Amino acid sequence: MISILRKYTPLKIKHFFNSLYVNSITGFILSKIFGNKLYVDGIKIDIDKTIINYLYYARIFLKKYERIEINQIKNYLNEYIDTIELGCGIGITSSHILKKLDKKSRFFCFEANPQLYKSLKKNLSLNAKYDNYFYENKLINYKN
Repeated sequence: MISILRKYTPLKIKHFFNSLYVNSITGFILSKIFGNKLYVDGIKIDIDKTIINYLYYARIFLKKYERIEINQIKNYLNEYIDTIELGCGIGITSSHILKKLDKKSRFFCFEANPQLYKSLKKNLSLNAKYDNYFYENKLINYKN
């Protein structure tokens, strides 16, 4: 039933209904109830409230944050290949990748923002099954 609604409901209507419950007020309430430690979709997430606002807190908690990317990882990522992610943010998508990869597969993460990089390191360490991941606080520059 939900897949039929997702497929045939116009985008404007979807956005309207999402805005009713995925908003800063919901994020504020959820953050007061759950604090800075979330467990969403099998992933442990440490939320640094200095860089994640209440709207994004709600999106993360309600599984709206990078939902399409996470579904693609779950359905299509080959667990036996080495993987690179550029712009890892706080590591939510990265943690899903890390959760799926085999222990022999390597995972390379790059995040340019030092504030996000700090959260990335923490979230990867919370979700790592194996010591098969590497992270760098780097910006890729194609000029040099």
